[in-house]
Amino acid sequence: MAEIWKSFWLISISAACWTVWLGRNGMVFESRRVSMENLIFQTKMRALLWIRSVYNEVMLQENLWWIFLNRCRIDNFIFKSATSFWHPPPHGWLKFNVWGVAKEDSAGCGGVFRDKEGVARVLFSGSVVANDVDVAETGAA
Repeated sequence: MAEIWKSFWLISISAACWTVWLGRNGMVFESRRVSMENLIFQTKMRALLWIRSVYNEVMLQENLWWIFLNRCRIDNFIFKSATSFWHPPPHGWLKFNVWGVAKEDSAGCGGVFRDKEGVARVLFSGSVVANDVDVAETGAA
């Protein structure tokens, strides 16, 4: 269990570095304004998506993820079973799953392309202009 928590923190640090790098590039090359609140939101969103793509079997309490990252508990390991919601695509195809979240005045979306083995091939995440989860997920698609 300690090894998984260590991995979570390493993924979160990587997501923070990547988010700051993208924000810096937006400021330097595109004259975008970057707020600390937006950087934190995008970092948490990106880390959550990356953790979900690496650890399918781990369930996180998302309500605590956004408020108390260090108190986010792992409910239980849930092993893939016949009742799993995710089903692999046919041979030669990729499956694209999207996810959205809206919280007060911030919203974000993300997605993952997976092959038939369930291996994540492409990940994306970012902020969107939305006021509910359905609009955020639609923006991801």
